[in-house]
Parts: sequence; structure tokens; C-alpha cells
Amino acid sequence: MREYIEFTLDPNPVEIDGWFDEDDGRIYIRAGLDRFVKLLIYAHENQHKKCFDSKCKCWKEKSDLLCEYHAFRAEFRFMCEGRFVCQVWKQYFANVQRELRKYRRLMKTTWKKGGREHFQALKRLCKTKKFQEYAKYAGWLQKISCLIKK
Repeated sequence: MREYIEFTLDPNPVEIDGWFDEDDGRIYIRAGLDRFVKLLIYAHENQHKKCFDSKCKCWKEKSDLLCEYHAFRAEFRFMCEGRFVCQVWKQYFANVQRELRKYRRLMKTTWKKGGREHFQALKRLCKTKKFQEYAKYAGWLQKISCLIKK
């Protein structure tokens, strides 16, 4: 049994790759993404589910900043626990870069608040010591640092 439901949203106005639906308790991930990105999105959305199920304080706040930080941190932990080779880490950091750019772009749309909160949460993760150590090792620290300084 699959732990998530694939969806196709065409057009995808806010570039949604996945979400946790608290009404039905399911995780939805956009079809057509590569397997690795789907794993990252699953780690992210599954953390939202865990926060919701455990009644974490982040889920009750009016801002999604802490909730999104928990989810981005879960993606990073998935990577750390996986003992992946450098090539997979490079793919992870390329995805982080893609996400930072996407949320920056979305801050200029009708999804301004959501884009800003996602960007700030991911930026917060990118500033952690452990993230920076891994990014430096994989050769991505400078590229990511440039995006979060703007």
C-alpha cells in the first residue's frame, strides 16, 4: 500500500508539489516528480501529519513558519539518517536551491504570505550549523548562502 496519493493539478498555479490534508489524514504528492523528490516531499508532509496528530504547538499557530520549519528539518533529518553518498546530497541541495527560488518567486504572487513563510522556514534551516557543514562538503554552501542573503 502506498503511503501517499499522487495527484495531477494542471495548471498548478502555486507550484504545489505536495500537501497533508488534515481533513482526510492523507498525504498528496504531485505525479511526475522524480522518485528522490517524492521521498523528500513525503518526509516533509509526513512531518506535518505528525505535528497535526500530536497536536504540536506549531499546528495551532496562525503562522505556518514553525510548522514549515519542522517539515524542512524532517527532510534534512531524512537525508542525515539515510547515509547517502555525496551525489545524493548534491541532488538534495539542488532541490533546496530550487525550493528557495520557488518560494521567493511566490512571494510576488497572490500566495505572498505562504511563499514568505516557506522561504523563511527553509532559510532558518539553511542557517543551522549542521546544514552548513553538509552543504559545504557537497559544494553547495555558497550557492545557497547567496539565495538566503538576498
